[in-house]
Amino acid sequence: GARAGGSRAAVLAQWARDRGGPQIAAQLLIYPVTNFDLDTQSYRNVGTGYGLTRESVRWYWEQYLADPGDGASPDASPLRARDFTNLPPALVLTCELDPLESEGSAYAAALRAAGVSVEHINEPGMIHGYIRMAGAIGRARKSWDDCARFLRREMPGEQQGQ
Repeated sequence: GARAGGSRAAVLAQWARDRGGPQIAAQLLIYPVTNFDLDTQSYRNVGTGYGLTRESVRWYWEQYLADPGDGASPDASPLRARDFTNLPPALVLTCELDPLESEGSAYAAALRAAGVSVEHINEPGMIHGYIRMAGAIGRARKSWDDCARFLRREMPGEQQGQ
């Protein structure tokens, strides 16, 4: 999942682990929203001027949460979970010029610290949304290739129709 979809994918992986299934093979998280915290280093450094802004993310959270206090729940902010063990392998893509970079990187670090197999790629010079620009940005094509490589590696039975 990308952006909020990355958040939902991370939460669903945690739910599946905690509730006995279904079995999740892998997490593919593209600049995921993982924490209701608009005061991270990346929000301070690139929260304006690079497309996605701190204020637009604030607006998205206002639309999403029934109450701002709900942002503290791991169901909204998967980085706030107490346990990251036994989660599926993950590819976390972040980008240097994205306000979400700090929380995506922190999520990758939390997974790694819990012993989860994690590949974290932080794309230098890229902005939030770059992956949708594969026709114009070669780095986006490389990122799609990274996603395909990761999925082929983590889901080998799927390639053979099993």
